[in-house]
Amino acid sequence: MSRWAHMVHGLRRLVCAVALGLCIGPVLAHAASPLKVQELGPDTPAFTVTEGVESLAETGPGAGVIPVIKGARGAFSAHDLNQRLALGRDRAVWLHLRVQRSAETSPDWVLNVPIPYIDAVDFYAVDSHGNVSAQKAGDTVALSRWSLPSVYPDFRFVLRDTRPVDIYLKIGNYRGIEVPLRLATVTEREQQRTLELVFCGTLLGSLVMLLLWCALRYWESHDAAQGWYMVYTLLMMLVSAQAMGLANLWFWPYTPGWADYASVVLPLLGVGTSTLFLRHISATEVRYPLLDRVLLWFGIGCGALVMMEWVVSREVAATLHGIYFLAGPLLALFTTVHLWREGGPLGAWLFAAYAPQGLAVLFMAGQMLQLFPVAWQSRYYMIFAVTLSIPLLLHALTLRSQQRLSVSGRARASDTQDALTGLLVRDRFLAHLHHAIARAAHERSPSAVAIIEVANYQHIQQQLGLTVAEQCLLRAVVKLHRVLRDVDPAGRLDIARFGVVLDGVASREAFNERMVGLIASGLIPLPGLHPEITLHFHIAAVVLDEVHPNPDTVLDELGELLEGIAPRSRRPIRFMEPTHTMPAPLEPDSGFSSEPEAAEETPPAQPSHVPSQRIPQPMPMTARQTGAPLTQFQDTVPGALGPGQ
Repeated sequence: MSRWAHMVHGLRRLVCAVALGLCIGPVLAHAASPLKVQELGPDTPAFTVTEGVESLAETGPGAGVIPVIKGARGAFSAHDLNQRLALGRDRAVWLHLRVQRSAETSPDWVLNVPIPYIDAVDFYAVDSHGNVSAQKAGDTVALSRWSLPSVYPDFRFVLRDTRPVDIYLKIGNYRGIEVPLRLATVTEREQQRTLELVFCGTLLGSLVMLLLWCALRYWESHDAAQGWYMVYTLLMMLVSAQAMGLANLWFWPYTPGWADYASVVLPLLGVGTSTLFLRHISATEVRYPLLDRVLLWFGIGCGALVMMEWVVSREVAATLHGIYFLAGPLLALFTTVHLWREGGPLGAWLFAAYAPQGLAVLFMAGQMLQLFPVAWQSRYYMIFAVTLSIPLLLHALTLRSQQRLSVSGRARASDTQDALTGLLVRDRFLAHLHHAIARAAHERSPSAVAIIEVANYQHIQQQLGLTVAEQCLLRAVVKLHRVLRDVDPAGRLDIARFGVVLDGVASREAFNERMVGLIASGLIPLPGLHPEITLHFHIAAVVLDEVHPNPDTVLDELGELLEGIAPRSRRPIRFMEPTHTMPAPLEPDSGFSSEPEAAEETPPAQPSHVPSQRIPQPMPMTARQTGAPLTQFQDTVPGALGPGQ
């Protein structure tokens, strides 16, 4: 029995020894393995730390760096910088790394944490003699307390000799994040800062120029949409400046509380405002009422989320913010893709504007929800996408404004313009006609009045239908506009009759020069119509230098003159002729006896409703007196009009 008892006792001791080795082996191995030193040599003037970092979690109020150095707060453990730090309102994490420079390397170095929105970073450098130098940075720390003011925490330290120096960083933030660390010499870091500031300044300067351009457009047009877009551009500029860290550096360096709060508030307002702007410019309330309500309430919801941190804990609010940032771009992309597939003119521009910034915001939201790893360079892409979207959205807004102005202009012109041809309605044209005749009578202003008719319109309608006839009528209006000036009023008097007032026309020859071109263009077959169709124009006109017509009856008189033109007439232009008066016979002077007779022969005054009063002119030689044929004294159209006139 004693032999078996010794064997069991020995086996038990062996099992205990193995178990003890398994338990304390990793601890001893960690204690035995020294911390890797970051070698700072001339070949690596700037690099990102990837290994050789230890971490220590701290809960509750901190006791300073001395207890941490002495191990009173616990032992450090190896840390992977690609892992997210477990941070919170009452939780902080200490990071420890050891650096050592070579004899050929500059003693002045900078360690930076390229995260502008981090709450607080405490930097401690402990040299070989135990001397401790401390620095602070973060958006909850006033810029005056930063040792090196920058867009994100920068800490400058000096390595006086080649012995190792321990660096401790206390990281504090309201939510867990990944913290990248970069080391660089002072010279190299200044070059990096210069490049970053040039890039960020260029983008921010572009936004400022766009803001000024929007202000000028609003000042010129007084359009409310332009004014609200100016406010939107200003908000996007603040969002970009906050994301770059320039807002904390330039705009509110001495208000750390607002600087910390603005990192959340401004992006929320940016996403909500972008959604509301998309709703406004795409006019979803008419075609997609359900989508319109979703966009409206989603955009307004950013205001409630801004106040969320005062109601719930900041960690819960951060999760809700991440969900909002994730849903906003998805909703915008869905809307723009839907509009693009419809083939509208705005769909492609809206998609080009919202797609790049939507992808950037999606990636940032994924980082907040711990779906993607933290990439500090992604904010530069987001800023570039936002800057690119501003002019694209401005162009889309311009197109939308032009469409709305065109619709409102057509609505306002519905009472003054013909719906089919766009010419003035009869009442409006009569007002221009009365004004032209009054000017000709009182100011001797030369002008002419004409009625132009498409003589074969009824034939085209009977043979080819109403649709083709209306197309021909529109082609006739286009041809008519080519011979008119912008100041010449034109109106639609009947189905195929148009009235025009030609200012500055003092003779029949000047009138014929214009109308010959109109008649000749009508004889050219209209393109795209089969069989070939030509337009036959008939014109009746009056030159106001020759005749002063009655404005109330002149259109009827010209209409009668127009009806006298045969369909196949070779004289498609007719003029209203002045009245020819015979000279009074000469009688010998017989004292006072002739005066009563002259008074009796004086015709009564002509009322305004009678036909036009013609200007008396000397009696020309008539055809009967000269013996010439009548055709020599009839109106002819100068120039050959070609066959079929």
